[in-house]
Amino acid sequence: MNETLFKDQPDLSEEEREARAAARTATNIGAAAGLAGAGAVTVAAGASGAAIMSTLAGIGGVVGGGAIAGTAIVAAAPVAAAAAIGYGIYKLFGGGKE
Repeated sequence: MNETLFKDQPDLSEEEREARAAARTATNIGAAAGLAGAGAVTVAAGASGAAIMSTLAGIGGVVGGGAIAGTAIVAAAPVAAAAAIGYGIYKLFGGGKE
């Protein structure tokens, strides 16, 4: 994401370059927070295999699925967190005005 959406380019305005730099930092922080949160949610009920599967099935049940759907949601959480935080910081710092 950082090398695609928020890539630094010397021909951009200083404001855009600063917004992209802030977004790159924010996506890294967001990914780390999302990863930690996904891990914490998965093992919150306990570290046994049955407890983890039950938690994943509960998460997947929110979207009408089971443990596999829950696994997909938990796996996508860090990416979604990084994207949301990075984009928010990008816009906050004035990105996208060009």
